[in-house]
Amino acid sequence: MRPGNNEDFDEDIRKKAQPYINSGLAENFAIAIAKGVDSEKVMALWESEWWKQYPDDDLLILQMLSKENP
Repeated sequence: MRPGNNEDFDEDIRKKAQPYINSGLAENFAIAIAKGVDSEKVMALWESEWWKQYPDDDLLILQMLSKENP
């Protein structure tokens, strides 16, 4: 866990994610990039067709967008 205020951390992540969101990337995908998940991995998932059968906040998609997913 990051030391300090979680609200500051969340605000920092949101600021980093906003340009991606403004460009049309779904919020959870943009947040993953802002949190340091490999952007090539995130974009490969974004460009694939299979995930679109799920909402972008589905647990499967969120797991795919996590740092813990190799």
